Amino acid sequence: MAEYQTLILRLEMVINIKISHLKVFRDSQLVIRRLFSLYEVKKPKFISYHKYALKLMTSFDYVTLEHVP
Repeated sequence: MAEYQTLILRLEMVINIKISHLKVFRDSQLVIRRLFSLYEVKKPKFISYHKYALKLMTSFDYVTLEHVP
């Protein structure tokens, strides 16, 4: 859950400064794969975070998600 919370907070901050292109680097490969719909979000407590993160991502013209180990 912390991975989603951190991502959401950062997306909200970037939206407030009117950025249109965004590169997101995350160490959680699971979250990235879920956002790309490669993995299903199964736990109910993550579904609302997942949906909200996707909604925030639509605020940008272009978003890149990359996993960094």
